[in-house]
Amino acid sequence: MMFQVFKFLMITHLLAGMNAGSTPPEQGYELRLQLQHIMISKGTFYIAIYNNEKEFMKNAYVKKSVPADQPMSMQVNFNNLPAGDYSVTIFQDLNGNGKLDKLFNLPTEPYGLSNNPAAFPTYENTRVHIDKNTLLKIKIKN
Repeated sequence: MMFQVFKFLMITHLLAGMNAGSTPPEQGYELRLQLQHIMISKGTFYIAIYNNEKEFMKNAYVKKSVPADQPMSMQVNFNNLPAGDYSVTIFQDLNGNGKLDKLFNLPTEPYGLSNNPAAFPTYENTRVHIDKNTLLKIKIKN
């Protein structure tokens, strides 16, 4: 009997402590990516989102792959992103090897970047701030 009372008190204490000082989860936002200028409807799009400069092009915050089965344009959604700065990279894997093929460090497969920079991609020139539901239009370079 004494053990059951002790067990009840411990469980009650643990459950009460779970709510003490807890804060509701941060509001997440939807990021809609509209991929434009898709010239080849085959393979897979690999999409990576980075949330800091140190991890850019190394370790994605979140990633997704989707079939490249729609010509010209398609939309890909990411949900529940916390407010902050992000950079988006996309490539279309045409040969199924799971990586962006390059020749002399230049892409040989279609790719796209947030902000559609004309220069070599950096976190700074591809960074976008998300603090509401957002639509980004990304041109796929073939």
